[in-house]
Amino acid sequence: ADLEEYQADLEAQEQLMRQIEAEMKRREEEERKKAQEAGKTYTVKDLGNISFIWPCPSSSRITSSFGDRESPTEGASSNHKGVDIGASSGSNILAAASGEVVIATYSYSAGNYIMIDHGGGVSTVYMHCSQLLVSQGEKVSQGQVIGKVGSTGYSTGPHLHFGIRSGGTYVNPLNYVSP
Repeated sequence: ADLEEYQADLEAQEQLMRQIEAEMKRREEEERKKAQEAGKTYTVKDLGNISFIWPCPSSSRITSSFGDRESPTEGASSNHKGVDIGASSGSNILAAASGEVVIATYSYSAGNYIMIDHGGGVSTVYMHCSQLLVSQGEKVSQGQVIGKVGSTGYSTGPHLHFGIRSGGTYVNPLNYVSP
């Protein structure tokens, strides 16, 4: 029964990620349409033009880098789509840039997590939170406390998984922000 339960959980997570991708594509299409109606050209934001801040001011310790890695725990991906920042449980998590919260929920693998849409096909994700302090649909400012560091979901200890997505692809956050 454990294996069946695990496979069902994995399928649920894959379904959740497909829903997230579909929602982000829908939002991008909406922006594209609005731009066309206004006679403008829609372009994906250049990440170099967005000023991100470090999302975990209490720590600069990277415990897992972006890209291929040895899976730290059963169920965790070996292709890491963000960086893990080791920090004390309950430490503040800040919005790396202003935007709209598109997801603030719990999932089996990501734990309590938040996704913020910054417009122009750019979003950030914050996983494994002990606490979510924002809700879906809420507008947030850069530097606003949006959650607390935790170890929910597939996690080996308290940390923040921080990811940046641009045009449908996750990119290395350390190319755009540093502690």
